Amino acid sequence: MKKIFFNLVLLFIISALIIGCSSESSGDNSSSKETKGSEEGPAVELVYVSTQNEESMKQVIKAFEEKNPNIKIKYCVID
Repeated sequence: MKKIFFNLVLLFIISALIIGCSSESSGDNSSSKETKGSEEGPAVELVYVSTQNEESMKQVIKAFEEKNPNIKIKYCVID
């Protein structure tokens, strides 16, 4: 009797792990979808501090700001 009970509990635990760790979801999961920036919401300014050359980061910052028009990046270089 103990062996049957143990096997049922073990089967339940393994089933719960498989279901809980499955990559497929049936609900609307907005975190897995690509989000696009919008003009809604407050304007935000972020300060990015780095030791890299500003010229190398201008393209990255420009692309980010185009996708996120309500977010502006202030880039500061530390020598």
